Amino acid sequence: MIITIRFTEIPEDIAFDVSCRKDYAFAVFEAWQSVRSEAESLQCYVPCPEPMPIDWAIVPGLVVPPYWGNLAVIYRQWPRVVDYARSLLGAGGGVSRIYEEKSNS
Repeated sequence: MIITIRFTEIPEDIAFDVSCRKDYAFAVFEAWQSVRSEAESLQCYVPCPEPMPIDWAIVPGLVVPPYWGNLAVIYRQWPRVVDYARSLLGAGGGVSRIYEEKSNS
């Protein structure tokens, strides 16, 4: 599964296609090299499926620490990114049904 991710505190046009924890760690490394502020942590965005009203969603509760000295923490974050992306994709049909119900109300 390839997931496109983005991070807060970096330009919005920078996104990464990741498929494993090694790719994710490299994306975190690259993101920290592009940080525009004095951020102490980043948040990770994953794309939302079509029926949702937003394009990107922040992975809840995930705080991405600086790359340097935190590689083990970053590696442990990868399953949470995958689980959240899968939950959004899996909710696709359910989410579209919810939006259809709301719009018909």
